Amino acid sequence: MMRFAIRGVTALLLTFSALPSFGQLNSDTVPTGRTVPLRESVEAQLEESRWRFGPLRVHPELKLDNLGYNDNVFGASEGEEKVDDYTATVGLGIRSIAPLGSKTYLRLDAIPEYTWYKDLDERRRLGFEADAALLALFNRASFEVGVSADDRVTQVTSEDATRVPQTTDNLLVKVEFDLLRRLALFAAFEARNTDYEPESEGIDYTLLNREETAQRVGLRYKFRPRLSLFAMYEMTDAGFPEDDSFAKNEGDATLVGFQYDRDDLFVNGVIGQRTIEYPGSGAPKFDETTGSIQLGWQLVRRTELQLRVSQRPQYSTFVGNPYFLESRQGARLVVPLGQRFVAYGGAETGKNEYQAPVIAGVEEVVRNDDVSTWEAGIGYRLFRSAVLAISTKMDDYDSNLAGFDRKVVTTGMKLSLGGSFF
Repeated sequence: MMRFAIRGVTALLLTFSALPSFGQLNSDTVPTGRTVPLRESVEAQLEESRWRFGPLRVHPELKLDNLGYNDNVFGASEGEEKVDDYTATVGLGIRSIAPLGSKTYLRLDAIPEYTWYKDLDERRRLGFEADAALLALFNRASFEVGVSADDRVTQVTSEDATRVPQTTDNLLVKVEFDLLRRLALFAAFEARNTDYEPESEGIDYTLLNREETAQRVGLRYKFRPRLSLFAMYEMTDAGFPEDDSFAKNEGDATLVGFQYDRDDLFVNGVIGQRTIEYPGSGAPKFDETTGSIQLGWQLVRRTELQLRVSQRPQYSTFVGNPYFLESRQGARLVVPLGQRFVAYGGAETGKNEYQAPVIAGVEEVVRNDDVSTWEAGIGYRLFRSAVLAISTKMDDYDSNLAGFDRKVVTTGMKLSLGGSFF
């Protein structure tokens, strides 16, 4: 019992808070936890679903996120007046799956949510998460077609701590064929529309409204059930209808990756060379090594060491810079305390490196922000399908340009009821 309790709490805590996924359609970032193959996730969802309505298997989903205190809601720089507030986001809905035959399935998820601020009532907002996917899992091939729509309040990029309303619409088509017993060919097409609502704090987030597509093709080789390698070529493009200066970009990447998964150790990584160009804009060409590695290692008495390294491009609202290079290196230690509790603490450092110089005084300067994060918390498994986590986190930005130094401290609680964490 203790082993499964600790695993459940640890699974929820396998999220480096300073490394959120900001929604760009590139494949440079691996998940922050163990990944489950599609066939296994379908089997697990069928088994764990609590309710049945004819062929439909339904599981409730309750999310309580960002319940706590933020001392710098708008990410004000040092010397500027900070605005603090108490916040919470709550969502209640369902995740469901229905077999349509012996090898085909329909997934349907619907989770309305509400974001609340105690004093900043203009930031209160109703939102939702909705997904539908058709899956076909044959002996030597698998197909997936999915559509999703989200309306939520979220952080835009790591250059700014403000959480703003974001809506996305997404289409995903994936196929994979077994060419040989261990060798598979895979391909995917993805299209996404992302829109932000204008804010009144001086940053025009609508410049990042965009329409993106990505095409991927690659080979995957399984040396054994728990060790696999892949090589992939990816093409991306994005259009920014609200940005006259940087209206369109085109890019490609050649990536290689691997996954190794055992009970006491898992490693998931991807690395490659990515280029991004903004034709006709004068923006510098992005041509960098990008990727990420996530490692989890079970030490003595189920204590887990988690390591993460990443480097990837991020879209920017900073003057003259449509993107910046974000790099992070972090570690976290998760320590069991009895049957249901775990304590955890971690730290992370990195940089946000911009590409184009700007005028600062009488000189041209390229902006660079040094970033450090400290985090500590405790998690508790309430019962089989509910996990509660309470944490405090501080993000500290030290910029070489005056006016961009800032600190943000958040203290909050997360609660999850549903099968996704177990």
